[in-house]
Amino acid sequence: MKKIVNTAVLSMALFLIGCKAENGAVQPITPLAESETLATVNGRPISKATLELLNAEVTRQSRGATFSEEKLIQELINRELLLQEAEQNKLAQKPGVASKLEFVKESVLLQEAVKDFLDNSPVTEEDAKDEYSRRNAAEKSAEYKARHILLKSEEDAKKIIKQLQDGANFEELAKKHSTGPSKSKGGDLGWFNPKQMVPPFSQAVAEMDKGAFSKAPVQTKFGWHVILLEDSRQSAPSDFDKVKVRIIAVLQQEKLLTHINSLKSGAEIVIKKKESKDLETKAENAKEKPIAKAPDAKL
Repeated sequence: MKKIVNTAVLSMALFLIGCKAENGAVQPITPLAESETLATVNGRPISKATLELLNAEVTRQSRGATFSEEKLIQELINRELLLQEAEQNKLAQKPGVASKLEFVKESVLLQEAVKDFLDNSPVTEEDAKDEYSRRNAAEKSAEYKARHILLKSEEDAKKIIKQLQDGANFEELAKKHSTGPSKSKGGDLGWFNPKQMVPPFSQAVAEMDKGAFSKAPVQTKFGWHVILLEDSRQSAPSDFDKVKVRIIAVLQQEKLLTHINSLKSGAEIVIKKKESKDLETKAENAKEKPIAKAPDAKL
């Protein structure tokens, strides 16, 4: 058989040739015939089950688009030709190929093992609702609406507080004196969760009464703040239907991890240690790198 080149490029290229109808519309796959064998290539059959697997694969990769049965069968024929050539050329015996094939086989079995476990130990909607309620109870917190005036020094902040005590308008002072990005909005920060702010700012806001401004300057790494708390409220929980899928996925992961840990407890596991000389060499070559700083919090 004539050797075919560029096989890496052919993973989807062969399939995509001529996949669209003349009008450019994607052709839907038609109902499959009853026969298990849809075609043969040098006497080797292409089965209905293989076509269904390919259909699922390309539908996933093409984000929901479907293709005609004829095009899918042509793709399977192309793949079968390349596969037979690979077998003729004994590519499975090449160094590294056998381990790759074994890895693919193990990956498929691993996916099936996870699916089998979750099918037999499902997370129900009731489980998801219980977790939803538990999280809402644990994460219930206040949200605040505030303004602030950011200043370079404590002395400047104290001058602003004195003007506020004398009846000055907070918004006007913010527009005139604040050095923060909210200056043009009169220091308005909108609604925020305390976790969005640096701790000294959040702590000061949490201790204030609605409608009051801070009687002493609040220092953060950004400078000195004078804060006006305009309002507060309890944070509203997310709608269950919007988070249900994510909660179920988290519970499935937790169940699977518990299952794996139970398997570990009953298994004999030996981790071979590397030679101490090898470890010393790596330690010598490794240079300490500074830990990256976390991005600044809001404000």
